[in-house]
Amino acid sequence: QASCNQQRATHITDVLLMQHSSSELTNDVIAEKMGMAMGTLHQAKKILYKKIGVQTKQRCAVVANYLGLI
Repeated sequence: QASCNQQRATHITDVLLMQHSSSELTNDVIAEKMGMAMGTLHQAKKILYKKIGVQTKQRCAVVANYLGLI
């Protein structure tokens, strides 16, 4: 069950990160809202972008919009 909870937490983090990244918020503000250090935020974005097959914040926003997250 821990694995399931960990996956759920990862999915929630991914959704929040996609939503925040699709806004006009700066990385500093996103990190603060998500309770992450800047290095952790950058690592999380790198992993997310790889998962969804994008390389930029703008393309992430396109995917988020397509998925109905924004």
